[in-house]
Amino acid sequence: MARRRKRARRRSKVFTLGVIETGTALSLITATDAAGAISQGLGGDLKGAFSSLSQNIETNKARIIGTLGAAAIAKMITAGRRPTLAKLGPIRLSL
Repeated sequence: MARRRKRARRRSKVFTLGVIETGTALSLITATDAAGAISQGLGGDLKGAFSSLSQNIETNKARIIGTLGAAAIAKMITAGRRPTLAKLGPIRLSL
């Protein structure tokens, strides 16, 4: 008698996005104009890219510290809560 094949178990593909981390990263990218520095670096001007990035970090130092402080406070507040905020198809938004 032939053996029955086991049923294939497939894991559902779910992408989890940390809302606080994503918001913090987007805010830091905006504050430092990292996109402009990356495009400048890809254009071949690495020295100019690093100098513009460091200059933007120096000028927006207070904004960067505020963003990181707000993210740390948000992580502390939400530490005991349920981590999933919403599920949008295969995308899960979590804290």
